[in-house]
Amino acid sequence: MNLANVDIIGNIVGLNSFELNNIIVGNSSLSGEGLWILPSYFNHSCIDENGTQYILGDLMFIRSLRPILQGEELLVNYRSGESNNEIRLMLLKSMGIDCQCRLCKLDKSETPETTHKRAQLLNTVEKLLKLVTNEPEPEPSLIKKLEKTIFELHNLRKEHPELEFDTLEPNRIISLAYRKNGNLRKALSILKGVYNSYKNVYLKNINWIVLDIVSLCTDLKQMEEARKWVDILLKGSVEPLLGKFKDEDKWKKEALYLMEKKKLIRL
Repeated sequence: MNLANVDIIGNIVGLNSFELNNIIVGNSSLSGEGLWILPSYFNHSCIDENGTQYILGDLMFIRSLRPILQGEELLVNYRSGESNNEIRLMLLKSMGIDCQCRLCKLDKSETPETTHKRAQLLNTVEKLLKLVTNEPEPEPSLIKKLEKTIFELHNLRKEHPELEFDTLEPNRIISLAYRKNGNLRKALSILKGVYNSYKNVYLKNINWIVLDIVSLCTDLKQMEEARKWVDILLKGSVEPLLGKFKDEDKWKKEALYLMEKKKLIRL
């Protein structure tokens, strides 16, 4: 066995292991390490996974994200497609994963010119984001320049807008900038647009977008709208674990109970 194979095996074991460090349960203190044997057999997809993992204490639940056809392979996500592209590819390579999801295929199909243009735009976005986030009331001209650059970046994948993840967090920061300047309706409009772009793709970070939407609706005194988005947040958080709710009268109580249990276990 060569060194590369040893490294890959070590990385796979590290990703599929868990550790308890003096966790208090009742009157006992639990410590130890374990390996998720069966879950480690799941293959990875950056964006087209049909299952997701939830860990509650020393239990792991695998829940489907959508209807699964007979004979269809079960796929989970070890590194989300919304994360930094370079880091994502480095992690997959370290575990010997040759992902063939839509995002990876798109990454490989792009021309060197497109890749270079993307790198330039991302560099500009990064510089503008620093200027905008450091200002208590960002200059409107800076916000407009950032919006224009993000539009150009988004346009590089106009045929696949749901796979353009480099604009997700910058759009959230633009929304925050408009909020700082008192334009709450514009801030809300941007976030709703972001949510609609990715609502059919499973993204862990989408909950932060929804929380921002709830906060803006509350500030705008749009309480019915805020309640609607709270329901979206709750369902998105617990349906992967409990499945679709059949009883509309009881689902929220069950959802809140589970969210509280998850919170307590994390503590």
